[in-house]
Amino acid sequence: MADADDPVTALEGLIFTLVEPHPGHHEEFLAWYRDDHFYGGAMAGPGVVAGRRWSAPGRGSFLGTFFLAEGYLEEYERWSATTHPDLARRGRMFAARDHVHRGRYRLREPAPRRAIAALDTPYEALLVTLWAGEPHHPAEGLALAFEPHGSTVSELVPAGDHLLLLTFLNSPPEQPPDALWSRVFTPSRD
Repeated sequence: MADADDPVTALEGLIFTLVEPHPGHHEEFLAWYRDDHFYGGAMAGPGVVAGRRWSAPGRGSFLGTFFLAEGYLEEYERWSATTHPDLARRGRMFAARDHVHRGRYRLREPAPRRAIAALDTPYEALLVTLWAGEPHHPAEGLALAFEPHGSTVSELVPAGDHLLLLTFLNSPPEQPPDALWSRVFTPSRD
């Protein structure tokens, strides 16, 4: 656990949740996530410094991203392991959804100082890319590479090592890169 008296200045990890609501439950899911789970199931966790909701067409249409401050990744994992079952017991989970890809990730290399504010910056697009090898970092925007920390649940990539690259852009790209999987998300506006 990080010292509570130290100001948060560095980014260590990412909570990444790519979800598809079941047919006919999209609006209900968005309301539940926006009004309850975004805060009670993620932002209330130790070390969470920022969170943002994104959307895109196709399966895995909803994405929640949450940054964890340096020194909090392990503590957040313990918190999540007790909090989510408790929320389920209290009827505060949403069953009519599939997790397309979810996991906890550790920052692969030191991030630029401004990275911790990326989710609070009004970027108009987020390019998410899953790589099997070394990522190609676009020259424009802020790119952060994460590697899995613990288990991931995914229909997108086979089990094993992979990298998750988040590229925050001022405008959506014309074409996503050729990778195992990539998609351009825009901020949720509901």
